[in-house]
Amino acid sequence: MSQSDPNKRLKLLTESLNDSEIKPSRIERLNNIAESLSSVYSEANTLSLNFICTHNSRRSQLAQVWSHYFSYLYDLKIHSYSSGTEVTKVHPNILNVLEEAGFEIKKDTRPVDNPIFKLSFSKKGNLIELFSKSIDDESLPKNYIAITTCSQADENCPFIPQASMRFSLTYSDPGSYDGSDREMEFYRETNMQIAREIKYLIKKIKTDE
Repeated sequence: MSQSDPNKRLKLLTESLNDSEIKPSRIERLNNIAESLSSVYSEANTLSLNFICTHNSRRSQLAQVWSHYFSYLYDLKIHSYSSGTEVTKVHPNILNVLEEAGFEIKKDTRPVDNPIFKLSFSKKGNLIELFSKSIDDESLPKNYIAITTCSQADENCPFIPQASMRFSLTYSDPGSYDGSDREMEFYRETNMQIAREIKYLIKKIKTDE
């Protein structure tokens, strides 16, 4: 890794992510996605990735954050975004697990339905803005590679006009455990799985660079 000034807690978590914990079927899927992304990156020297889930409140937000973070650590020009088929808001438990991981979060204090949160992870002021948005939001680039993180997005978005390529990398919904005794346990597990797999994906692109 060519750049290394994240805080200690985040660095320790990053180092704990082990490829051996990724299931073989997921490794195969990640390798297929990485091969295509590497081909685009080698020609354009940049990528715009948009992680898409129905409400853009949980899984797609985590994928955006970890893609941004690992692209920074591996010194790749990858621009990471997230969006959904419906606009809601970032779920509080997503902010909780990211804060536990070591990200610093500046919370939006305005009385709005869809607040904007700013995450930082280095002394160089690298900020990630998190808020729920639709797939045609003006903050997104005109052209991007879509990666759907939930099966509902696959079904509800048969065609994404702005997407030059499209891949499926779905995860179980931590929201299904909301209100249960296992609520935060499952959010943490989901966060770790997404972090582990996005690290693997970005690392593969770097290796093939």
